[in-house]
Amino acid sequence: MVLAFFWGMAEASLFFIVPDVLVSLVALRRGWHRGAMVALGAAFGALLGGAIMLAWASRDPAVAVAAVALVPNISDAMMAGARADLAARGVMALAVGGLSGVPYKIYAVEAPGLGLALPVLLATLPVRLARFLAVAAVAAGARRLLEGARLGPGAQTLVLLTFWLVFYLWFFRVMPE
Repeated sequence: MVLAFFWGMAEASLFFIVPDVLVSLVALRRGWHRGAMVALGAAFGALLGGAIMLAWASRDPAVAVAAVALVPNISDAMMAGARADLAARGVMALAVGGLSGVPYKIYAVEAPGLGLALPVLLATLPVRLARFLAVAAVAAGARRLLEGARLGPGAQTLVLLTFWLVFYLWFFRVMPE
């Protein structure tokens, strides 16, 4: 859970690999309950990381936005789209963005300039926790399916890691176009 907390905090700021990787691995190997606990740790870490990014963007928006723009696979178009979506939908943009590949950190640095720092901060925990719990549930369900297919723990882990490898190959090739 400690690793998940720091991973969630790092990914909410400038790290670019989602905590979903760890959440799914734990849920696959240890089951739903453990996966949910790791999801909770990642969500609280995201809350702290988001608070840091919101505070930074409140004090020095140009530098905070520029730093996030340097994160691998974040484009100017993705930044502009997230800002427009946040302006139009408010905190609902966080939920949609989290499912469409738009990193949370973009919303965190754009929110203060739109007067949405507090609403984004308040929405961070429930939005991030919901996604991480969904990942834990899917991975725990996959565990049952893979066990039914008579795959042992090592093979199950290989399937999961292959999924994440394919996901990130797609993400870095297709997104943010």
